[in-house]
Amino acid sequence: MSKFSYFLVIVCFFQVVALYSQEKSPYSKKDVIDTPIIDIIPKEIAIEKDTSNFVVKNVEVLNRGIGVLSIQSVSGSCSCSNGVIEKNDVRFLDEGKLRLEINKEGLKNNDDTVIFTVVSNAKNSPFFIKVKFVEKN
Repeated sequence: MSKFSYFLVIVCFFQVVALYSQEKSPYSKKDVIDTPIIDIIPKEIAIEKDTSNFVVKNVEVLNRGIGVLSIQSVSGSCSCSNGVIEKNDVRFLDEGKLRLEINKEGLKNNDDTVIFTVVSNAKNSPFFIKVKFVEKN
C-alpha cells in the first residue's frame, strides 16, 4: 500500500470514531442555537414557619439558551400566593427577577408548600419553584 492509501484509511477511521462518539443531546442543533432555556435560582425555598404572615422572596431567572427568554406568567398553587415578573425579557446569559409573595394566613388544611409555575417560551417551560414552610430548628 502506498502512503496515500494509509492516509485515507486513517482519515476514514477517525471520521467513523468521531461520528460514533458524539454525545447525544436532548436538544437538536437548531434548539441549542435559538431556543431559550430557563433556569431559576433557587429552585426550592425553605422558610421558617414562625416568620411573619406575609412572605416575599426574590428569585433570579437565568437564560441558559440562546435567544430571548420571554416570561409570560407566574402563578402560585393557592389563592394566597402571587408571582410578580420584574423583568420578563431575558437575553442570553442575562438575568431577570421574579418576586414571589405568599400570605400564610391563606394556606389551607395545614398545607405548608406553595408551588409557583413559571410559563415562558423556553424549551423547558413550564418551570416550577417550590416554597416550603419548615419548623424552626
